[in-house]
Amino acid sequence: MINSGIMRSCACMVVLALVATSRSSAIPTKSDDHKSRSLDKDLSDEQHYEGEEHNAEYDHEAFLGQEEAKTFDQLTPEESKERLSKIIDKIDRNQDGQVSEEELKEWIQHVQKRYVYQDTERQWVQDQKVEGDKLTWEAYKDRTYGFLKDGMINSGIMRSCACMVVLALVATSRSSAIPTKSEDHKSRSLDKDLSDEQHYEGEEHNAEYDHEAFLGQEEAKTFDQLTPEESKERLSKIIDKIDRNQDGQVSEEELKEWIQHVQKRYVYQDTERQWVQDQKVEGDKLTWEAYKDRTYGFLKDGRDTKAGDSGYDYKDMMDRDERRFKKADADGDGALTKDEFANFLHPEEAEHMREIVVLETMEDIDKDKDGKISLQEYIGDMWPNKDDEEEPDWVKNEREQFGAYRDKNKDGYMDKDEVKDWIIPPDYDHSEAEAKHLIHESDRDKDGQLTKEEILDKYDLFVGSQATDFGEALTRHDEF
Repeated sequence: MINSGIMRSCACMVVLALVATSRSSAIPTKSDDHKSRSLDKDLSDEQHYEGEEHNAEYDHEAFLGQEEAKTFDQLTPEESKERLSKIIDKIDRNQDGQVSEEELKEWIQHVQKRYVYQDTERQWVQDQKVEGDKLTWEAYKDRTYGFLKDGMINSGIMRSCACMVVLALVATSRSSAIPTKSEDHKSRSLDKDLSDEQHYEGEEHNAEYDHEAFLGQEEAKTFDQLTPEESKERLSKIIDKIDRNQDGQVSEEELKEWIQHVQKRYVYQDTERQWVQDQKVEGDKLTWEAYKDRTYGFLKDGRDTKAGDSGYDYKDMMDRDERRFKKADADGDGALTKDEFANFLHPEEAEHMREIVVLETMEDIDKDKDGKISLQEYIGDMWPNKDDEEEPDWVKNEREQFGAYRDKNKDGYMDKDEVKDWIIPPDYDHSEAEAKHLIHESDRDKDGQLTKEEILDKYDLFVGSQATDFGEALTRHDEF
């Protein structure tokens, strides 16, 4: 994993992201374009039949819509049945206790039209310069093609796409994938935030951070699809789990333990996914040879170990993985148990693996291999040299952080101990800070604890819903 290659690829992706942001609806992909050609379009992106095998995912998306289908995937069987029962009542228009073919057809047509409505509503309110409830061509053109004013041409976009294609091929060949730059930098600090979101944007509080810290990223997405009533109902059940001693109060310690549990749950789920994914596990253990074959097996066909002009080498990555694998092998038997495999995948979570994380961080950033990290190397790891671009404020802030806090002995460099203090800070606990924040914002009687009523009154701080995600005006309407 060599940062310069990742940085170049990421820079390409940033360009595309800016294009997509400026356009909102974006330039359609070829598949999107072809799909729009046919008015006899399918009801789902899924294949209904794969050979002779029926694919139920097609039916799920046709019956619910793509986003709603994803929501149901996160529910328990009991919750799915409960919500399906309510939908059936809506489908049965004449309330005769029977769903006719015509009623089912009308429902499916409604689901498809609902997407059109939601997509139209989203783009109508998103950065639009709408005058008198109408949208002029000039306003649309400015929003969609405004980036052309900066002289961006198609060849630049093509180069960006080429970079992403290379990364996609690399990710497929590795299975666990080479981390993107954002992931790579994020992994530098074991004092990592509880969410990819910014907690505060300037002075404005961002509740999405709290949602992901309190629920986890995937669960937070699920709540965003629920009605406010459904969100409160599910939140109520979570509160009962958090209140470990069942005294009717959620203490700071109980809230902190819950947030830590949510973070650990991701590690467990990721480990479980990779453990069962194409693994050749013998006797409940994974050997290095089996892992190497799955992750780097593509090198056997004589492929060049250099990943194009990106600057990194698969052979170096394999050697580094082997070193980490051996460190995770606590009993030294040459194979990993599932717990040891979790430490291999997430070394930041295991005390005895911290040394390897510091070492890998030094290797990544110390370009001149002098055993220490200069300010230039520190900034270069986060932000590539761009002569024609002004540094954003966060980079300027990192320069100040380096001099004020990172370089403790003020010699102009970060040594190994200073790097360890940076990525494994001993005196700050994000879970504790988030627990204090949630209590401060919700504790009406200021007794330092939260009742279920206090939490539910501030439910949109803890969890999302369709109301908090899209605004009350977009919540359900008469769509059912």
